[in-house]
Amino acid sequence: MANTLLDLFEKNHQLLEWRDKISLLSRQLVMGFSGSSKAVVMASALSEQVPKILIVTSTQNEAEQLTGDLSAILGEDKVYSFLRMMYQLQSLSSLLQKRPILVSKVLIF
Repeated sequence: MANTLLDLFEKNHQLLEWRDKISLLSRQLVMGFSGSSKAVVMASALSEQVPKILIVTSTQNEAEQLTGDLSAILGEDKVYSFLRMMYQLQSLSSLLQKRPILVSKVLIF
C-alpha cells in the first residue's frame, strides 16, 4: 500500500520511464495532466540525478497554482517562486523612487 501520492506515481511504468530519461534531456514538456496531478508528476522527477528543476508556465495564475501544489507536496523550503521575487523587486523599485537609499551589497542569483 502506498504511503504518499508520490509512491502511487512510482508504480506507473510510463512515468518511471519518463523520469529516468529526464537527466538525459535538457528540456521536457509536460502535457495532459490536470489540476494537482501535474505538480505530483513534476515533484516525482526530483532525484539525486536531478536535484533542481526550473518550471516555466504560460500564465501567472498557473504559476501560483503550481507553486502552491508543489509546496504542499515537497515543502515550502524546496520550492522557490520567481513571482515572489518580482513582487519584491517592484516593491523595492517603488520604495527607491520615494526614498533614495544606498545599497552596499547586491545579491546575484
